[in-house]
Amino acid sequence: MNVLIVEDDEQGRRFLCGVIEHHWPDARIIQAVDGKTALKLFAQHPPQVTLLDIEIPKLNGLDVLEIMRAFRRDSFIVMVSGNSSMENVKTATDIGVDGFLVKPFEERKVIDALQRYTRRHEQQAKKVAVVGQGKSLSLD
Repeated sequence: MNVLIVEDDEQGRRFLCGVIEHHWPDARIIQAVDGKTALKLFAQHPPQVTLLDIEIPKLNGLDVLEIMRAFRRDSFIVMVSGNSSMENVKTATDIGVDGFLVKPFEERKVIDALQRYTRRHEQQAKKVAVVGQGKSLSLD
């Protein structure tokens, strides 16, 4: 699993990295501390999962989410924030966020969010296998 963590708080980044490394030791984690760097890394190293803080420097997390969604609809994106105002939740939901984590982080909730991704990924893989079962594809 490739994970992009976008969090300007070092302690928060370390916590998220630690949880992921402990439960998914094969995960590849990349980190950004601001919105512009996040978009650059998102394009260069497309993650399967992004944990995206709302309040980050250089470009607001909601703006980053909108650009990420325009670029890749299939990426699993979870917003993280100490400020889970209904306005932010509605905006992120309208854009297409896959989940929310509220600070201070709880390990169980981080695990649950990433397990939602793995379950979704497994279900999509099964659908592809069923659709393609017994069929062959030839390109002429």
